[in-house]
Amino acid sequence: MIITIKRDLVPDDSVFFFGDPRFIGKSYLLEDTTMHVKREAYMIEFFSYETLGGSIGHTGGLARADFA
Repeated sequence: MIITIKRDLVPDDSVFFFGDPRFIGKSYLLEDTTMHVKREAYMIEFFSYETLGGSIGHTGGLARADFA
């Protein structure tokens, strides 16, 4: 069960159901994690990023139920 407080994404009185992840779609790693480091005197600044992708191949594995 996944619970969220993001009301702009999931309205009240709605539930989303997901099938087994193996049957819904695929996740892809398009670019591996990359870290950038900048050093000036005694200050160090860094950040990391990666590029991900995904696809939904079987929409029958997703469902939404609305309760009134």
